[in-house]
Amino acid sequence: ELIISDCDGENPRRALQSPEPIISPVWSPDGKSIAYVSFERRKPIVYLHELATGARRAVAAFKGNNSAPAFSPDGRRLAVALSRDGLTQLYLINADGTGLTRFTRSYGIDTEPVFTKDGQWIYFTSDRGGTPQIYRQRISGGSAERVTFGSNYAISPDVSPDGKRLAYISRLDGKFRVAVMDLETGQDLLVTTTERDESPSFAPNG
Repeated sequence: ELIISDCDGENPRRALQSPEPIISPVWSPDGKSIAYVSFERRKPIVYLHELATGARRAVAAFKGNNSAPAFSPDGRRLAVALSRDGLTQLYLINADGTGLTRFTRSYGIDTEPVFTKDGQWIYFTSDRGGTPQIYRQRISGGSAERVTFGSNYAISPDVSPDGKRLAYISRLDGKFRVAVMDLETGQDLLVTTTERDESPSFAPNG
């Protein structure tokens, strides 16, 4: 089930019920829709779900796996991870499912994209260097830059609204912990003492 509640966990409402898994929900910038991945057709497909009406449509249902949706700041496009051409790579697609273009080109797996709030960059996870690390690449083109160097395993990026910090999951001594990086200095701060952290995200006010 895909459940939507108030920020304190109260007033839960069911948006979707399915016999198959539902993963990777992400809000549209205007708060009117949610993109997510559902396995109802026995494979991962990216759907866009309109909350007011309950209407939804498949945005990415290509050959292979369709996963990891992320909205652009204006809500007009999505970044998605597709395996349609072999290895999982990042693509950009309009929110209505048109205009598919390939964004990354590597011999690894590129996934977990997230746009910066100014719409200039996409941060993502890639194992192109041998182990999963966070990279970034300009929307306008060019090559990807590696961002994380503090551990041999870094995944699940999220960028603060002001673009100055990066939150991600770092594996250190076998423990998965939330780290926050100052993007100007490259300094990391571990902000949790737990061992199995997942999916960090910044609040809208940072």
